Amino acid sequence: MGREIVYCEGCGVSLREIDFEKGRAREIDHRKYCSACRPEAPAPAPSARSSSSRAPLPSTTTPRRPIPALPPRSHAGLFVGVGVGALVLLVVIAAAAGSGSLARPSPVPAPPPPAPVAAAPAPERRTAEAPPPVRRPAAEQREPEALRPPTEAEKNARFESFLAQIREKIARDEKFEQRAEIEAMLAAAERTAGPRLADVRTVRELHAKTFDDAARAACEAARAEAGRLWAERKRSEAVARASDVPAVFERTRHAEELRKWAAEQERKAAEAEVREREEAVARWKAWKIESGDDVPGGVYLPWHAGRAHVYQTHPDSREKEAYLERAVDVPAGKKTTLSFWVVPDVQGDWELRVLADGKELHKQVVGPKGSGWRQVAVDLSAFAGKRPTLRLVNAANDWAWEYGYWADIELKTE
Repeated sequence: MGREIVYCEGCGVSLREIDFEKGRAREIDHRKYCSACRPEAPAPAPSARSSSSRAPLPSTTTPRRPIPALPPRSHAGLFVGVGVGALVLLVVIAAAAGSGSLARPSPVPAPPPPAPVAAAPAPERRTAEAPPPVRRPAAEQREPEALRPPTEAEKNARFESFLAQIREKIARDEKFEQRAEIEAMLAAAERTAGPRLADVRTVRELHAKTFDDAARAACEAARAEAGRLWAERKRSEAVARASDVPAVFERTRHAEELRKWAAEQERKAAEAEVREREEAVARWKAWKIESGDDVPGGVYLPWHAGRAHVYQTHPDSREKEAYLERAVDVPAGKKTTLSFWVVPDVQGDWELRVLADGKELHKQVVGPKGSGWRQVAVDLSAFAGKRPTLRLVNAANDWAWEYGYWADIELKTE
């Protein structure tokens, strides 16, 4: 327990326990003084045997003149004095023996007193007197802020300042990277809020709503982007985008809903892939396909060079081409177009020819090697109302890596 608060006897300033421990205050005769008002230690009390401590008695004899104190003498003078005294004593004894007065000696006269020596003045003794107390202004005699309990106005001002700091931190934390610190500050504010607890809860609700709105916006943006990719038949990318939300929102209800949606889309994507593969294979089977021995009958590729459901062919020799052949119905009175996509191998090119009932309608080199997909469109309006046999030829060009790749073959009628 600390020492109770006391005040200086001189100036009235409050004194703490640490002031006594650090020597900034002192207790003298059960009174407390600060370093500025502390009196000097009192002079020692006179001895009980000193003559000054007793009252003088009335004299009954003739007053004598006091013998002044002699200055200190050297040892040589002492020896001389002893010798003179002894000589005088011998003379007196001899005189008494000669006169026969040894039976009744006469008193020996006392030697004359030495000349008085002026005594050195005693050093002046200064008594320690306490300095007069210094009166300080009333403003300086007030109790220190650390010891004085704050007023209600001060409490409200400090609390309002703390709430302002929390609001400012919330406004600046746009990426919600300081949520843990803000929550700790809100918890501290709630513990000390007292009657202003409702104000703290209002700030907490504002922070929670801001975070929830941001989480919802981020998840909705991810879902919209995933939907666009799904519409472009980029289903795996759509599922990945739906699962990609900022880590700070991973535990929100919006992120949980988005994950459920992504899982459902992934299931649908798997089902759609199986269904579309079956449909694509069925469409390719509607064509008669001739291909070389390295890929006899052609090869179905679920994915090639960024496009799905691709068919691969290769000429059997320089003279024996590979081809896809099928009879189609061309509606009368309408424009019908044969459309498909082709791409060369990364190490070669090949020659494309399109025939209808043996008549060549289109011819081109698919290359150069390593180039991308290109769309080919052939007008079949000349065969309106008829059923021509179409042949798509993959012929040799310079007999080097002349693999042909086909995708999305369809008839378009307008």
